[in-house]
Amino acid sequence: MVSTRASNHRSWTPGCSIDEYGETRIAWTGVPDLIKHRGGEATRGFDERSSVSLGIAVKPDSVASPQTAPTANRQHAVNGGTHMTYALRLIVSVVVLGMATAAGAQSQFRVVDPAGSIGTEVHGIDDLGVFVGNFYTRSSSPTTSPQHAFHGLGNQIVNDDVSQALNSLAQGISNPSTNGTIRGVGLFQDRSFVTHGVLIVAAGTSVQERVIDVPGSVFTSANAVNANGLIVGKVGFGSDQGRGFAGFPPYGTGNFSVFDAPGAIITEPLGIRDDGTCVGVFTTVVAGVRISQGFSITLPGGAIAVHRLPPGFTLPSIQGGRMVGSVTADGRVTALTGIANNGVVVGIFSGTDGVDHGLIFFPPGVSAFGFTGPSPAGGVAAFDFPNSFFTDIFGISPAGTTIVGSFGSPSDGLTHGFIAR
Repeated sequence: MVSTRASNHRSWTPGCSIDEYGETRIAWTGVPDLIKHRGGEATRGFDERSSVSLGIAVKPDSVASPQTAPTANRQHAVNGGTHMTYALRLIVSVVVLGMATAAGAQSQFRVVDPAGSIGTEVHGIDDLGVFVGNFYTRSSSPTTSPQHAFHGLGNQIVNDDVSQALNSLAQGISNPSTNGTIRGVGLFQDRSFVTHGVLIVAAGTSVQERVIDVPGSVFTSANAVNANGLIVGKVGFGSDQGRGFAGFPPYGTGNFSVFDAPGAIITEPLGIRDDGTCVGVFTTVVAGVRISQGFSITLPGGAIAVHRLPPGFTLPSIQGGRMVGSVTADGRVTALTGIANNGVVVGIFSGTDGVDHGLIFFPPGVSAFGFTGPSPAGGVAAFDFPNSFFTDIFGISPAGTTIVGSFGSPSDGLTHGFIAR
């Protein structure tokens, strides 16, 4: 799970495999800008401003029609290996965000809270509407809050904890493959506090669970899977803090590759679409401070592209399906957490207001959530759950029509999951 929140937003406890992004909010000292700024004219009455966009090639949805609802699990781990490059052309450019609002378009929000939850995150959803995530519950120990995996459809939510695990997290779910197989991925922590990846395969009435451990690793976290069964996540070897990995069916000894973003001490893939285009976040240390940036890569054989929102960059804000003001990035964290088959990319960034905001990149001419990315380079916007004090987007459906994540509620001070379409 990626979190960029400061520690006063939520108290993480030992032994939960929580990533480092949220507890270290540090400026981008010494990191060169990867984008250039220029002015431009606003369209449809929006204020003049510059915006970052990712020009992602829009490709047709390659998955079969949704069939049976599955079961899934997910979380992170760390891996290491040789540097893998990928052919994704995510062109970072600066344009005006001229978003056209569809007539009467309004985002529809749903709050997701399993019974007994004191903190919920939704991490993935397929085009059938099956969603997966994790939640915290209270325990008898004052220093721990056990994590549980779940999947749901409609108003039904089912616990997906791995048997005998200390903690279980469901991280991602695929659309059905051409033969109707649906896959879910995640991670669990065993009784020896070792983190393993897990793959859930649902085909008809058969549901199988398989542990995913990259050979030679000390921990593995399976974070996302596509309809072709390609798994991406984080893996650790020895004392390293985490490297990216890709696992190909049948997930044998020769079916895993590892890669690192340039200069990274941690590389973590978080989302993948059906053509193998993968997005994630990596951490570097500059002058003794940690810096987190987004990356994209296409598996296998392409080159890693780096994506960040620099300090002081201002984005228009979508709240409740409407454009409402703007948000300024503080440059400390930019994480890409999901990518749809139509090229829409989602993520998280930290703002100068000290909290997280969701991040949405719209490719040229692609509509999502009532808005359309302008030509020729698309646009970018912040996305916030209405009346929340932070918003994290963790995933997007393969068709690019639904996003999932979590938000902080001022009414109870807790983290709740959400689904928005």
